[in-house]
Amino acid sequence: IKAIAGNLDLISSGQRQAHPRLKIAVFSQDLSQALDPELTGLELVVNAARRSGQTEISEAEARKVLGALGLSGDKALRASGYLSGGEKAKVAMASFALTPAHFHVYDEPSNHADAQCVEALLKALQDFKGTLLVVSHDRRFVEALKPSHVLTVDQGTALLEARSVRDDDWSWTKVDIDSKDKAKQNKESSNEELLVDIEDEQLRRRRFNAPKLLAKLEIRIQER
Repeated sequence: IKAIAGNLDLISSGQRQAHPRLKIAVFSQDLSQALDPELTGLELVVNAARRSGQTEISEAEARKVLGALGLSGDKALRASGYLSGGEKAKVAMASFALTPAHFHVYDEPSNHADAQCVEALLKALQDFKGTLLVVSHDRRFVEALKPSHVLTVDQGTALLEARSVRDDDWSWTKVDIDSKDKAKQNKESSNEELLVDIEDEQLRRRRFNAPKLLAKLEIRIQER
């Protein structure tokens, strides 16, 4: 996500190409933890919108967005330090929603969100005219968005396909079986290596003791 957003250099071959005027906004899971605990939810949302260029936004507009996400009345006027984790997430999401961008990136947006907040977010995303990139384990949430492409990441590789989501996109059975098979193979391989090492050590000892055994045997023959 950071590489796509341009916040992290590519660690392997490849290029990131973006239009000079492209505006990208990223909603991460820890965004709510960066809120100023001294400011109210309303102040945080208004400040975020004005920093993003919406200098004429009113408090009434900000409260409307907060209310749609389920943070209304006195809760919108509380300092964020006194809000719950879910309420902070709503403030962060409202601030993000008022940030104009062509490309929105969401990292687990439904985490810590109640049903009302999720429904409001879904409606906003369905009405969004730009491009969305959503990383989520919430099947219902993703399917409601009706994505046009699916990016599958597995063992350090990524496959982008022009299709909607399928049932097997949510199945981890094969991954679990493969992981168990690999673990079993590694264990069996380790056991085989250990057995070979033991056999080699026993053979070395026999070779080392062979002359002594032969000498003892010759002495007994001579005594007879």
